[in-house]
Amino acid sequence: DMLHDDEWVRGPAGQTRLSTPLTWLLSLPNSGTTWIMEVLQHAQTNQGCVSGASDSLHPNCNSDLSQELAKIMGAPEQDNWPQIFGSSPPAAMDLLLELVLDHLHERSIADVQYMRRTGRTKAGDTVPKALVWPWKGVVPRSRDVTRVGLMLT
Repeated sequence: DMLHDDEWVRGPAGQTRLSTPLTWLLSLPNSGTTWIMEVLQHAQTNQGCVSGASDSLHPNCNSDLSQELAKIMGAPEQDNWPQIFGSSPPAAMDLLLELVLDHLHERSIADVQYMRRTGRTKAGDTVPKALVWPWKGVVPRSRDVTRVGLMLT
């Protein structure tokens, strides 16, 4: 619904995902990740919109998956901080990353559909009338500024 045919793919379990690859920026706290994300987002704005989610692997910042993240990776605020210093089983990390990936894709798709349906972003910015769906074909799909051209976390 309200996605270009080439804009989405099916994931391994049949879930809908954007065809745009996800870029993971992993770093230590206060090491400049936010600055790098802003630079990449700014560079991408001429090619389409950016779906950015900061700290998606931090239990306190990802309320939908906070329990799963805390159990595997540890979180001081949930009294399971010892996991921070140990290594997690690879199968648990694989599952956790799939859950986070699904969550990011679901949220990005919902945001794009909302923007195309209402003509506004969830932040309140206005979308040009020619790009509010039903899409009129005024611009080639590859130049649709409402396409997610970069996914960051």
